[in-house]
Amino acid sequence: MRYSWILFFTLLAFSLDLLALPTAKITVKVINEDGEPVEGATAGAGFTMPVKTGWGSRATGESGLTDSNGLFSAEGETEQYGLGYSAIKDGYYRSFNKYNKFNEAKGILGFRKWQPWNLTVELTLKEIKKPVPLYVVTMGSIYRPLEIPKLGKFIGFDLVARDWVAPYGTGAHEDFLFKISGEFDPSPLYVDQTLVLKFNNPHDGIQSRFIKPDVGSVLRMPFHAPEDGYDNELTLRSKGDSKQHFITYHRDDQNFFFRVRTKTDDNGNIISALYGKIHGEISFTIGTLREPDKSSIHFTFYLNPVPNDTNLEFDLKKNLFKDIESGEKIRQP
Repeated sequence: MRYSWILFFTLLAFSLDLLALPTAKITVKVINEDGEPVEGATAGAGFTMPVKTGWGSRATGESGLTDSNGLFSAEGETEQYGLGYSAIKDGYYRSFNKYNKFNEAKGILGFRKWQPWNLTVELTLKEIKKPVPLYVVTMGSIYRPLEIPKLGKFIGFDLVARDWVAPYGTGAHEDFLFKISGEFDPSPLYVDQTLVLKFNNPHDGIQSRFIKPDVGSVLRMPFHAPEDGYDNELTLRSKGDSKQHFITYHRDDQNFFFRVRTKTDDNGNIISALYGKIHGEISFTIGTLREPDKSSIHFTFYLNPVPNDTNLEFDLKKNLFKDIESGEKIRQP
């Protein structure tokens, strides 16, 4: 009987070893924009583990302060693709990233370690410099859909009024000119649509900036808009069918800077302009399966109303739009 119990507990321990996840160790090095270590930042790492019952996962984590070299280490059991890390300090914007490149686990059962073991990763903290009041909103939210008045025609959109210009809305300035055209057939599913954004003012324009939204600083884009490099026209196209054959402009790292209401002197030199940014893509549709006749557009913009001020570091407490719904609000600087 004694040997039976020994065998039972041996098998039980062996089974638990098989179920145990490998352990990962990570060292986060926190630096500033000059590459210098940041001491006293609160850094942390999150490890993902399966839930005890059912499907899905749960997160566990460790946090602490960085040392004089800007270093903080954390260790924990985790799934192969389940490690995230972040850092924050007073006077800086939070920064975050994830690691999903563990290639194998080494070691005996119950003591396996993900490789590479104790890797060092860097996080750059951006200093909070000069946040300013801006016009900031998500257009085309579920609370206030931005429907396209007419397909195949350029229609002006006023950023400050948040509306189309007359006769389709109350806007007075043609900051953006949108034209959306294409085909949509719900049965069989087929879509081929194009958006053209252009500007009546030859010195207004837009330029792409590719920065992923789920890594890095919460201040996603540079502090200031560039003063040149703007294109007067942008074309986006999306095409697909029920067989999932897609040709699309979509990029998850798409962002834009733009310049509007530009004024020049007699020699063509810019004397006044308003600068802004768009977080994410400009998405649009000329129909849906539920509403094939409904066309709409969606984008999130920040606009500095002070002429010639390129600062786009948004003060989250000073949105110049006062009557926006919760789904239209932006919580990133």
